[in-house]
Amino acid sequence: MSSAIRSFWFAVKGPTIYRVPVGDATLTESVNYRPNLLEHIPTVIIQTTDGIYTLLKWTVLLWSPWLLFNGMVVFVYTFFVHIHLYISAQNRRHLWSCVYLTGYLSAVYGAAFLIRGAGRLLNSNYCQFLNLYRLALHDKANEHALERLTFYSFSSPWPAQFDVRQLPEAVSIQKKPTPSRSTNLPTIFWPLTWMIAHTVGIRLAYPGCLGIMNYLTRESLGHCSIGHTDPQCLRIMSAFAWLASSP
Repeated sequence: MSSAIRSFWFAVKGPTIYRVPVGDATLTESVNYRPNLLEHIPTVIIQTTDGIYTLLKWTVLLWSPWLLFNGMVVFVYTFFVHIHLYISAQNRRHLWSCVYLTGYLSAVYGAAFLIRGAGRLLNSNYCQFLNLYRLALHDKANEHALERLTFYSFSSPWPAQFDVRQLPEAVSIQKKPTPSRSTNLPTIFWPLTWMIAHTVGIRLAYPGCLGIMNYLTRESLGHCSIGHTDPQCLRIMSAFAWLASSP
């Protein structure tokens, strides 16, 4: 029973497969992974919800004033100015509408993960990958499982084959303290600058945080697989690394 629950949970939050080996995985050929209907529809729902959430984060400075006005004013009128309750009735309806909408979307989003997990367990190709991945994860000395996983292309990063805490001190790099920056900005503006820095600012400074860009390029650049550097060592190969190494 516990093994079945762990398998289902792995299928729920497990990696996305892009390519699977042909036949019994004794050849170097692979084909595109074909999800079934129970996988495809929830995946579309999850990706659409993630896209909407990313868009909301991008435009938070545009819609947050409206939400604060239609939300916080209700609480102010309710707890401090009881005589103006009739004025905030419409605002209260707006607030509860947002709460209900968020609850419905969260329920659909969570159900999509569960349904996709069930669909993955009904796909023989994903079940084979699931068994190999879990075997290699718990038994890193199993060279046969690692060898067979090299024929798959999937989205999940591979766990490290070593512990960085066990490295000799000679190869350990001492972390330098982050320099502090002084600012003359008044304290009253700190919440505003924090909101800008953690919504729009970080995405402008680091393009890797762009969820929309990652979504559009995921099929082309989001693959990763296990490759050989020499007969004893394995490394993660991604599309970015392949492009960088191409002439």
